[in-house]
Amino acid sequence: MPKAQQTRKVARTGRKRRVAGWTLLALGVVVAAVWVWSGWGRLLWEFAVVPGPHATLDRRQLRVTSGELEIDRYEVLKDGFAGGRLGLRPPSGLHVSMSGESPLWRWTLIRQTGDEDRDGDFKTSKTRVGLWPVPLLLWPPAALLLRSGIVARRRAMKGACPKCGYSLAGLAVGASCPECGRASVR
Repeated sequence: MPKAQQTRKVARTGRKRRVAGWTLLALGVVVAAVWVWSGWGRLLWEFAVVPGPHATLDRRQLRVTSGELEIDRYEVLKDGFAGGRLGLRPPSGLHVSMSGESPLWRWTLIRQTGDEDRDGDFKTSKTRVGLWPVPLLLWPPAALLLRSGIVARRRAMKGACPKCGYSLAGLAVGASCPECGRASVR
């Protein structure tokens, strides 16, 4: 095998793990930044969905505010009910706003509430999911993936097996590791 091809193969060792680690780390940073911003700001996305068999209107809202992702559902069940009591208006897309108040963060994990009109005209449901646990769940695997990718590359650069670290000096090019059986990257 030519020297240039060997060098490229060694450089690729652990690349998938490093890329996955950096991706998880970046995703955690973005969610953490949104969580911090949501103490002062509000992101609202309204949209309508095709109503089910028992509904005449079905509208959803996704809202990021106070450190939570809120998923609201308004479902009108009877024909002729215009949603006046709910204050429904046509969905208007994406809104971003800032509050002039002091920041507020809720430390919710998951909370679900619902309401139904006495006459059976409409149903509402609201699910709130806290954003703060997401980075805490993403960062440990990111750190482990980054570390294992970096260690595998360093081992391969030193001429050792990327999996177990056994020295491959004196073995034929392309021979597998005698310790763990992994195919050589040399």
